Amino acid sequence: MDELSVREGLRRLADDVHPGPPPIEAILADADTGTEARPDTGGPRRRPVVAMVAAAAVVAALVGVSAVAHDRLAGGPDSAPGQSAGASTGASTGPDVGPVTPGSWTRLPSPPLSPRHDALAVALDGRVLVLGGSDATMMGGPFVPPTLRDGASLDLATRQWTPIATAPWAPATAGDHAVDGDEVVLAGQGRRTWLVYDAGDDRWSTLPRPPAPLLQPTIAVLDHRLYALDRYVEESPAPVQVLDLRDPAAGWSTLPASTATPAADERTLVATDSGLVVMAEDLHPRTAGRHRQPVLAEVWDGRRWTRSVSRGGAGTAWVWTGRRVVSGYRDLGGTDPYPATAFDPATGTWRRLPGARSAGRDAWDTGVVAGAGLVLSEGVLSNDTAGTSTIVPAPSPALLDAAVAVTGEAIVSVGGRRVDARTAGYPLFARNIGGAWMLPLDGD
Repeated sequence: MDELSVREGLRRLADDVHPGPPPIEAILADADTGTEARPDTGGPRRRPVVAMVAAAAVVAALVGVSAVAHDRLAGGPDSAPGQSAGASTGASTGPDVGPVTPGSWTRLPSPPLSPRHDALAVALDGRVLVLGGSDATMMGGPFVPPTLRDGASLDLATRQWTPIATAPWAPATAGDHAVDGDEVVLAGQGRRTWLVYDAGDDRWSTLPRPPAPLLQPTIAVLDHRLYALDRYVEESPAPVQVLDLRDPAAGWSTLPASTATPAADERTLVATDSGLVVMAEDLHPRTAGRHRQPVLAEVWDGRRWTRSVSRGGAGTAWVWTGRRVVSGYRDLGGTDPYPATAFDPATGTWRRLPGARSAGRDAWDTGVVAGAGLVLSEGVLSNDTAGTSTIVPAPSPALLDAAVAVTGEAIVSVGGRRVDARTAGYPLFARNIGGAWMLPLDGD
């Protein structure tokens, strides 16, 4: 297959990308409730992250299209010498894996998982969890939600993998996730069961569902309290719901609703040192006309909500860096009239973020991944405290849909897929990958 035919297939794939509502109906059907997903009724909502991540995947594939025809790629082949790219069993350490060199990707032992893409990677203290994912091979066409429910834990110090308990439902279909110590909370969408995984006990358990169903939940944990809200007012006008994770049997409560009008919309909950923050990218109802609402924030200080509106700022995929709340994406597209911004909840001030640094041919579709005050976005690692950014190339060219985690010690990339060079026409097919890599960080 020649390069032009791959590019044509990718062009058609890109044509299928629309900044509309994600195909969540297939995810929301819950066998234990029989509840069907609410059909989408259209409307003015925008989903910028969906379109941007999908478009970035197309760019990453185009960048590496000349490399997908062979397996000996920079950063290591799909199977390291003496290793199989398929599943392994039990704990693994891999004597054939070389010593860690700071600042370069190192091939890790293969995890005890089958090759997959779009798994959920979660960084905990000293370990990285890889949960679920998909082993589908077709790219484009009808959306097929991830179905895998197994997982593994990587000890960063020993580089040893350990299988973990199988989840009750596919973790990669969670509407959002949050970490509380050694526990990972997975938010079910709609009326689906909510889950919590205890990494210390290797045990899954359920949480009470929020009284007000959340079709597209955003969650945050602060002082062992779980906060939950729907991203869109028209899907759920309920205020922030709260569950004490130390005593979940006590049930959910609610915070007072914000009295500011119009209501904040396209919302993201962020836990900060100054309290809970709702970052909003729009208002409900929207003001008529072709424009974009400057982003705003509402801070809950334990007694009341305080709204702060930026002066012409924009952003999405919001992240707390330990210093301020920043937009995970900095390049918001040429049609967005506002620059990406950051919000300091302690002072209520806004600051424009430096322009996006392009990773060029080193860009890879990580989406936005944050940890330990660092933000990895499409191949650029930003340190908000130091005010620096560093280009981080993918561990292997043309890598798509890997599970990526950022910790204070390293970046970990697990699995993913590449466009199959044997694919002819459309839709495209991909080859799932079973490898894992680690890039140590020196803290600069």
